[in-house]
Order: sequence, then structure tokens, then C-alpha cells
Amino acid sequence: MIVEPRRAPMHVAFRVGQLDPVDRGSAGLAMLAALPPVPGERPEVALARERGFAVSYGEIRSSIIGVSAVVPGARTQTSVGLSLFEASDEDELGRAVLDAAARLGALLR
Repeated sequence: MIVEPRRAPMHVAFRVGQLDPVDRGSAGLAMLAALPPVPGERPEVALARERGFAVSYGEIRSSIIGVSAVVPGARTQTSVGLSLFEASDEDELGRAVLDAAARLGALLR
């Protein structure tokens, strides 16, 4: 599902069902980070595993920053994320995404 902000002067929207390589973009990196480490994985995956959320810069669309976290307890691997033009505080955004993922996970149980 894609949710668009109602009051923002502009927004980023992706098509429902859009497929991107799992090793590109914050959603895929977050999902890879939820798995055990594998030899040769991108350093961003290890960092996401350490932080609990993934950040990507321009990997799916140029100029778009992604911040995503895996939804704990979901039946299939699922992530929640933000797509932004600017990210002044990755840690603050990461905490917000982690909180949203945790709340969604609790609702799914």
C-alpha cells in the first residue's frame, strides 16, 4: 500500500506493485538486514542490521532518500518506509520508521 500525504506541497509516489531489486533501496536493504549475514553483502546491509533500519540515497529514483525498517512478526517479510527529498537527521527518521514498523507488527499479531 502507498500512502500519500494530504497536506504536503509535493510528494513522492510509487506505483502499487512496482518491483525493484532487493539489493537496492532502503526497503530491500532493510529486508536483507533482517536475514543472517552473507559473505559479500553490501556494507549498507550490515549497517542496517546494526541500526535496525536502512537508508538509501538515489538508489530507486535519483534525488530520493529512503528510510525503511522491517515489520516484526509479519507473516511475510514486510517493510515500512519513507521516501524523502531531504533527510537532515537519519537517526530521528529511523526511529520514526522503527516505531511505525513496531506498531504495525503489533496490529498484525
